[in-house]
Amino acid sequence: MNLKIVLPDAFFADEKREILVDNARKKVWAILLDLLSEFDRVCKENNIQYFLDSGTLLGAVRHGGFIPWDDDVDVVMLRKDYIRLCEIAQSKFAPPYFFQTNDTDPGSARGHAQLRNSETTGMLKDEIRDGRPLYSFNQGLFVDVFALDAVPDDLQECIAFRTRLARLKKKIATLRFSMYASKSIPWSFIHPRLLYIKIKGCMLRLFEKLTGYNALTHLYNVMERYAQRYNDTGAKRVGNISLNPLRCDEQLFDRRYFDETTQYMFEGFQFSGPKDYNAILTGHYGDWHKHVVGGDAHGGMLIDAERPYTYYLGKDRAR
Repeated sequence: MNLKIVLPDAFFADEKREILVDNARKKVWAILLDLLSEFDRVCKENNIQYFLDSGTLLGAVRHGGFIPWDDDVDVVMLRKDYIRLCEIAQSKFAPPYFFQTNDTDPGSARGHAQLRNSETTGMLKDEIRDGRPLYSFNQGLFVDVFALDAVPDDLQECIAFRTRLARLKKKIATLRFSMYASKSIPWSFIHPRLLYIKIKGCMLRLFEKLTGYNALTHLYNVMERYAQRYNDTGAKRVGNISLNPLRCDEQLFDRRYFDETTQYMFEGFQFSGPKDYNAILTGHYGDWHKHVVGGDAHGGMLIDAERPYTYYLGKDRAR
């Protein structure tokens, strides 16, 4: 593994925590730690504020590092910092690090950014079909980078806003599959009921070649603008609504929780998080003190810390 951070040999040893954490999982953790460390460096050098979030924050507070059954790193930042990071990322992250958005890797279209290690593999279960990757964009192991956007204070207005955002997300998912998965799935793999998706994707890609207009990029940009519409209105709550517009109200937080950061120890490194961690963790998990052993965050990912995602795309089987 090509890492910037230095980890002792003992870090990679099998370890009994609540569960057995074996060498294979430790290798994945090492990649994620390295990604998070590089992300932290760029943010600090450019005065960009971020916060550990979700299971990563829970792990920092309760375990001093990864939750033993986790293989996921999440960070959030207010939209203004997210925009700033997207503006500078291409010049600040060098290979094997790759800062992925729909602008830097068309077709990824997730509603959030990911910092990836291009020499590894982290493919989501729902992006693999019949043992084949659906998409050809970068699918290295990653740190999720989410933007926090404001939601309206009025209840009915908030419901309408989030409902429309959810509809846009659904349309984007369908269009992404149509335009980009169609390139990697043979006709024989398409169920007859979904054949129209293959045909539609081919037509849209042809239209893009002829006119330069990308339907997915257009719709994605519409969603991005819509998600930000309440950011300068004085609305009191913010949330990671681009990922899940219909998330529960407990996961919409008072904007003031993100005024201050503090440092948390995480597997021997220090990273930034919200000062009032209890409010954030309670919103996400309720009684977060209870240890509930679960599965990995993304459920059945194809993970490989030794080989690049391009191996699974069939581009470098000789490795």
